[in-house]
Amino acid sequence: MLELNYIEGLVNARLNLERGINFVSFDKLPERIDSCELIEEISNYTTGMGVTQIARFRSGRFEVTSYRKDKGTPVSGECFAIMPGEGYVIRSDKRYEINLKGYELDGRAPVQLSTGWNLIGINGEEREYTAQSLIEEINSRVVGVRLDNVSDWRTERSSYQGLQMELGEEGTYDIYGFDYVISPSKGYFVRNRGDRGVWSSEGIAVSYTHLRAHETVLDLVCR
Repeated sequence: MLELNYIEGLVNARLNLERGINFVSFDKLPERIDSCELIEEISNYTTGMGVTQIARFRSGRFEVTSYRKDKGTPVSGECFAIMPGEGYVIRSDKRYEINLKGYELDGRAPVQLSTGWNLIGINGEEREYTAQSLIEEINSRVVGVRLDNVSDWRTERSSYQGLQMELGEEGTYDIYGFDYVISPSKGYFVRNRGDRGVWSSEGIAVSYTHLRAHETVLDLVCR
């Protein structure tokens, strides 16, 4: 079982959203980790249609929690845990700065990586990464994992920017695209050409199984 360590005592956890599709991650453990409860809480801070969807990406598909203020039962879709170390897609009708509550992390949140595309967040990390240094760090630390792409959704442009790194015959990388700084408040698509694993504070590969909604492979530990 992996551990996600957090510090006792709620603090402010700001969520900044632009109009349209936002790729986000949570650098603090939200007070409400259930997506159905969280989207209801967010609706208290929005006007109009507000935030209509929160989604995560698992096993090659999106799992979506939807919210419609004009419905008798506003919440529909799938409910799942909102956790640091994972990325999420939030659809918003306008720009909002939302003040939520959460818990400070005590160390880096584990990042779970399946073969193929993963939507992740880099949270609780003191070091600043770029797309290139993130690929190099994870590939060197986690046995069997082989990242070759980090893609960032730019809400203001409604398009992706990506960095592709292909390992050449001489053991050096051929790099395509532009490097950029990884933000702890954003979610990123990364592609893993290797085996499943986990980038944890220990830097070791850990086998895991995707669990049902409301469940997580992380053991929450309050310090």
